[in-house]
Amino acid sequence: DDRRAARHWLIDGRGDGHSAGACYRVRFTLGDAPEISWEVVNAPSPAQGGNVVAKRGYFVSGSWAAWNLQAMAATRQDGVYEARFKVGARGYEEFQILRDKDVGQTLHPATAKASASSVPLRGPDGYGHGKHWLVQGAELEEVKLRLHVSDDLIAVSLTSRSLGRRTFQGRPGAYAYYVAGSFTGGEFA
Repeated sequence: DDRRAARHWLIDGRGDGHSAGACYRVRFTLGDAPEISWEVVNAPSPAQGGNVVAKRGYFVSGSWAAWNLQAMAATRQDGVYEARFKVGARGYEEFQILRDKDVGQTLHPATAKASASSVPLRGPDGYGHGKHWLVQGAELEEVKLRLHVSDDLIAVSLTSRSLGRRTFQGRPGAYAYYVAGSFTGGEFA
């Protein structure tokens, strides 16, 4: 129907104790009561005729490139990706990172225009709209962007002459929840 754009499933194996790269078999059954189910399966090796699971791709979307995607280069270190960009005439740039070119798998800061390393990294998820890292520097100053991804930690490091090195960290899928009401004086607690 015309509402299908907002209907999807996200299989996140961390809740079940599975690490990145786990393979799932998904079954969808049509009928009077449609059903969907999934289960972890052991992926057959290429020698057994199975498909090899492709490595993830990470792409930076930044103001310096009119928000077009720029592929991050995989390094020799497992789970580490890099990109470089130059600060434009405005003296600042903003960016976020997408996994597999999917806005539903965005790595982003917890707040908009984040520049302090105390701001937690969030994602990969679909909640990053308007939340970008902010990098300030001299015009044409080169910034090295380094992403490190593991099952239990994601880190984004920025290095430049004026910044030095600044690192943002987060746990995949980790969020903070707060409550406010008359019992907290209207403040988030």
